[in-house]
Amino acid sequence: MKKWFTFFSLLMWAGVSFGAVQSTEPVPSRQTALMEQFVQMTPADYAAATGIKLTLGERLKLKAAQTMVRHQLRNSSIPQALYIVLAIFGLAWIAMGVLDNWSGTNWWLNLILTLLFWLPGLIHAIIVMDDYY
Repeated sequence: MKKWFTFFSLLMWAGVSFGAVQSTEPVPSRQTALMEQFVQMTPADYAAATGIKLTLGERLKLKAAQTMVRHQLRNSSIPQALYIVLAIFGLAWIAMGVLDNWSGTNWWLNLILTLLFWLPGLIHAIIVMDDYY
């Protein structure tokens, strides 16, 4: 019994140790690249690749699937509930800046709208929320 236990323990250790070294590129980055290609695919691209023209229902299914994948790709560092709370308190421009890595124009536009008056900043934050979530 001890021999079998030792044998299986060594076998599991070897599988874990050597299995982790096989891949040179992490799988999530490959998956992310494929998912981004899928999101950018148009029905014309699909027809060119497969030779099959999509029907209207299939086009709608493709767009719905692309929307789901796009939402999965968004790696939001701020939860949506916190974003809404910050928008209510007039600090949505901070959340937008963090989500855009301070490179987009949404955050400073929201800052200007919030400084003019609170309500335009809140409306802008709610409208633009779909870009982030």
